[in-house]
Amino acid sequence: VAPVGYHAWIDDNTVALFVLGDPPTLRVADLGTGGARVVAEDIGRSLQPIPGTRDVSFVQRHPDGTATIMRLPGDGGDPVPIVEAVAGGDFHAWAPDGTILMAAGAVVHAASPAETRTWTPVADFSRLGISISRLAVSPDASQIALVAEPAALDLPTN
Repeated sequence: VAPVGYHAWIDDNTVALFVLGDPPTLRVADLGTGGARVVAEDIGRSLQPIPGTRDVSFVQRHPDGTATIMRLPGDGGDPVPIVEAVAGGDFHAWAPDGTILMAAGAVVHAASPAETRTWTPVADFSRLGISISRLAVSPDASQIALVAEPAALDLPTN
């Protein structure tokens, strides 16, 4: 299976793969058999292990421009929706307590799907003039890493 852009381990022999293409696909590969099956098409880049489970989450993009964070059960079941993604968000990460973080532009949002399906802004880095593209949470939630680029400039045109 190639080209693989991102991956997340389900167990020692099973891995979820973001496979580049048009559209990009989510595949589950079995290292024992060498086989892989397509689970979803037109997905975002973010594949994340869900804390305390064998499940993996991913972003399912929709034709209308919206997206949903989905749960891929580690037992081989079909994906199920967790929460609608933040508008303009692509990459997400899980905190150990089950909170999902997702960035859109310079703002990091949080949702706790077990309690509510509402996103709350928790950090705004707009003053830095950046756009966050990726984020990660340390296993003990003591640190959060962000990857960002300079925000697009809105230059006047003549």
